[in-house]
Order: sequence, then structure tokens, then C-alpha cells
Amino acid sequence: MVSTGKQPQELAAKLVLEVGCGTGRFMDILTRAGAETVGLDLSLAVEVARQNLGRLPNCHFIQADALCPPFRPGTFDFAYSIGVLHHTSDSRHAFLRMAKLLRPQGGAAVWVYPRRRLTETFRYFPDRVNEVLAQDVNFQIPAQWQKLVSRVAPELDWMMEASSRVQRFFTTRLPRRWLYALCHIAIPLYYVYRIPLFYPLRLLTKIAMHPDPEWRVLDTFDWYSPRYQWKQTYAEVRAWFGEAGMENITLLPRPVALCGRKAA
Repeated sequence: MVSTGKQPQELAAKLVLEVGCGTGRFMDILTRAGAETVGLDLSLAVEVARQNLGRLPNCHFIQADALCPPFRPGTFDFAYSIGVLHHTSDSRHAFLRMAKLLRPQGGAAVWVYPRRRLTETFRYFPDRVNEVLAQDVNFQIPAQWQKLVSRVAPELDWMMEASSRVQRFFTTRLPRRWLYALCHIAIPLYYVYRIPLFYPLRLLTKIAMHPDPEWRVLDTFDWYSPRYQWKQTYAEVRAWFGEAGMENITLLPRPVALCGRKAA
């Protein structure tokens, strides 16, 4: 799991918390690898997760707020959040609350939306640009264009952010049913966006590039519908880890994902 820096088998027999479990797709992986997993989510998606995985004895669910998790400090061996903390009213505070739930030497990992995707990919992973972008947005930059793109990366990042803000100004105000129907455009648009000639369109209109059509619709809806959608840099999230007393802080090859370990 690129977003956590852990292989599922590394968490076997560990007590693991997922903050923002959604329908349980990541919990499913860890539970089958032998972890004792607890999924927390504020939305009714937690009910779907329970329907999907509730038959597994080492899988548990609770509907609660990430800003006020109902667990004692020092409960979990590992806690992670993939694509959720940026949808809370205060991403930093949500992370610090999650970190408090870890036992000494317990691990934590988060992935949040990047504010400078291209800029930070070229900065931190200059030799792995396409590998990192493939994990993040299923995007490839031909080798002969990478030097040029790296020079204009800040401008391209600004363009993507500005486009997203304009579109979300409208989508967050649409009735949810209308927006969900509109997000089905991601199903055919996926095939257009896979053609290199049309890669620049991704700078203007973001859709999920998941190969499964149903997940494409759901992930696209998840991009355009939430009230909150904060963006972070590696430096900002690294500061969260430091504030929480974490050590062995590692930048993971998916902007912006990091992992670390709580000090003894």
C-alpha cells in the first residue's frame, strides 16, 4: 500500500485504525492479511462497510467524527487515513487526534491532497516522476518533455488548483443526486484521458482514473462533492508528524503521503 508505506502482512496481528474507512476497501486488504481492524467514518458509508465486511470476526466499525474519536490514547498499533483528513474542517487537528491514539512505537500514515503535485514530485522524486504520478493520477510525462514540464510545474500546479476551485464552487452547491449523475461522465471520459494527446485536459477537469467504472464515479464524486477540500505540501504534513512526536518520518511516493513512528 503506497499510501501507508506498509505491506499488509506487516500489520498481521496488529490492532489497526482506519480514519475515514468509507466502504471498507482498504480495511478488506488488511483484515485478510490478519490485522485486527477498526474503521471509523462519520458518513453513512460506514454502514456499507459493515455490510461488506461485517462477517469477518477481526473487522469492526464505528460511526464517529475524526476530530473527536471515541478511543483512549495509546490504543492502536497502527493508524492511517487515505484521502480523508483533507475533507475535515481541520486536517492538522484530525491528524494530531489520530496520533494520540497510538501506542509507543506505534505507526501512522496519511495521504492528503497535494497543493503542488507536479512541483513536489519533481523536487522530491526527480528520478521516479512517472512512477509517482502513476500512483497519484495515473499520468505519464514522456521523458523528452520532463525537463520542460519541471520548469513550468509551479504554473501548471496553479492552473490545476484554480480550475478545481472554480468547478467546486458550482459542484458543492448542486443537489447531491444531480452531481452523482453528472459524475458518470467519468466512465467514458476515462478512455479519452488515457490518450497522451488529451493529457492536458486533466489540468482543467479532474476525474478519477480508476480502471473500475463504479469506483471512477464514486471517486470523482468524492472529489467534487465535499464541503471541505484542503491541500497540503510535504513540508506542512511533515510538521504535523513532528508536532505529534513522531520519528522516522518518511516521504512516500504519492503526493502528499507520509508515514512515521511514535516515539517510545
